[in-house]
Amino acid sequence: MKKIASDTKSALFFILPAIICLAFIYFFPIFLCFYQSLTDESLLRETSNFIGLNNYFRLLNDADFYRAINNTIIWAFTSSFLQALIGLGIALILNQEFKGRTVSRVLVILPWTTPIIVICVLWAWLFAHPAGIINYLLVASGVIGQSIPWLASKSYSLWITCFVWTWSSTPLFVIAVLGALQSVPPSLYDAAKVDGANAFQIFRSIVLPHILPVFSVMFTLRLIASFNHFSTIFFLTEGGPAGSSETMPIFIFRRFWKEYDLGYAAAASITNMALMYIIWSSYSFLRGKLLGE
Repeated sequence: MKKIASDTKSALFFILPAIICLAFIYFFPIFLCFYQSLTDESLLRETSNFIGLNNYFRLLNDADFYRAINNTIIWAFTSSFLQALIGLGIALILNQEFKGRTVSRVLVILPWTTPIIVICVLWAWLFAHPAGIINYLLVASGVIGQSIPWLASKSYSLWITCFVWTWSSTPLFVIAVLGALQSVPPSLYDAAKVDGANAFQIFRSIVLPHILPVFSVMFTLRLIASFNHFSTIFFLTEGGPAGSSETMPIFIFRRFWKEYDLGYAAAASITNMALMYIIWSSYSFLRGKLLGE
């Protein structure tokens, strides 16, 4: 026991500097951001004043803030659910034996390995108004009567950016779920078929229990990534038109770099972080109940 205690102390001695360093790197910016949120600091002024919680009260009375929160929740959950469902479907297909499976796996990964700026330029060109390929095909086939300004429309802009983000991120989900599927022992499939189980019963009783831990972790990671994602929306619409596709990262960026209101942007950042932690904690609690953890 003494040797174990001694080894534990020695291990702590070596890892303590790293823990302190990581804690400083993580918590100091948060503390600095919180302090900044209590001031009226601006790039347009040389000095700043302590104003307490005024920036947070401003947020509570800012209609743009509520719209950004609403857009963020819709965008993050919709894209995460789509990535999960589409990723699961593609992984199940790629787990089957068929000619060209190796090539198909390589092609599926391509959207994830392509730089996001290239993806956004590609899809902006496809959705261009009035001469984009998508508009051309829809008009030519009679689906729509006239060209639609997809990225400049209040009704469609948020959903188009969500679609592009889902398209580029789903391969990561596919890779993770496919790895979990390939860990299922083939003998379980053989035994189920001998017992007369159909495809749905095999999925529910064998496949789902094996992939659920990986699936739930990946969904959590994609949800967090979607809440914090900035580049797809910024490159495609910059949060427009009229804030219709503005999520919290875009909202914060605009207040910081467009309006130079550092204190207000910091308050929005802290609020966004708190909201994300609340949603993540709620989801983790439900996930723990579901998995029996």
